[in-house]
Amino acid sequence: MTTRETELEQRNRELEAGRQFAQSNMKYADLFDFAPIGYVSLDSSRRIVEINLAAAALLGGTAPQFIGRSFTDFVKSEDESNFLDHVQ
Repeated sequence: MTTRETELEQRNRELEAGRQFAQSNMKYADLFDFAPIGYVSLDSSRRIVEINLAAAALLGGTAPQFIGRSFTDFVKSEDESNFLDHVQ
């Protein structure tokens, strides 16, 4: 086998691995987005990074409306200290 053939085989393996990773990512996105319960991912400042369709509907909007907003905006003031304790 020539060096060129070896390089092509290696490149094909890398492309296949990338394709499989992309498919796995799409499956995860579907599981997250279409889950029957609400999921929200927060950053260290408690800002919404990801939110699925169910959580967005519970909060009264669409997912893009909530990205970057502080999750504490949606927590009752009397529950905020419990929430902050929980995320610590």
